[in-house]
Amino acid sequence: MNAAVEPVRNPEAGPVAREMVAALREMVQSYELEEGLSTPEAVARVREDLAEREERALECPPPEVSWPDLESLLERDPQKYLQRWEEIKQAAREELLSGHRACQPVEMHGSTPWQRARFLALRSELADGWQPRNGVERQLIDTMAQAQTAVEYWLEALMVKAAREARMEQAALRNEGRREPPPVTGFQAVEQAGAMVDRFNRMFLRTLRAFQDLRRRAPAVIVQNVGQVTIGEQQRPTGEMGKAPGRCHAPARRR
Repeated sequence: MNAAVEPVRNPEAGPVAREMVAALREMVQSYELEEGLSTPEAVARVREDLAEREERALECPPPEVSWPDLESLLERDPQKYLQRWEEIKQAAREELLSGHRACQPVEMHGSTPWQRARFLALRSELADGWQPRNGVERQLIDTMAQAQTAVEYWLEALMVKAAREARMEQAALRNEGRREPPPVTGFQAVEQAGAMVDRFNRMFLRTLRAFQDLRRRAPAVIVQNVGQVTIGEQQRPTGEMGKAPGRCHAPARRR
């Protein structure tokens, strides 16, 4: 007798639904506080907004889609909602694999094409050298690229601050005939920049060691059948009774 087959529940349904409900609740509260509407009036206003969001949800770039946008699709066309949600997740995967996601935290004062291209070039250089094999190793490559970018940023800041202090010292020597100690604030700025260079450089080296330690771990050995053993990602033939060829096996000592 066959057991009744239960439908497979989407594990994303609950978390996504909670996010959409929370976003709608915030919209209602915003109308209540900012425009003095009653709760029923605020709810009606939110429903009007949702009716205008369907086109935006389908046409705007994935990063700009909001939870209310998705809610508008869910109410009007659940199939379009599912399709759009999958498109957003696919765009997020592509952003991660391409390196553009890793770049955003270290872009200072906005982003320029040149900044983005420099980061991606650095990330590509590291990836070409280490050939990451899985998601963990790719994340370590991203962290190293971020740390090196931060090192370069703070190293430039250190050189600028140190050069400024040197110019001020030379000006004092010319005008007063003697050297003046740098002001405390200027000295602290130089020291802070130097400390940040050292901090991110150590971050790079820690991540590099973690990558090396991961690579040094012994590969898993899986015996698939009597004549074949998988070591890591390589398959090797085995000797008699599944023993690896060329390995000595001492006989058991008799009591």
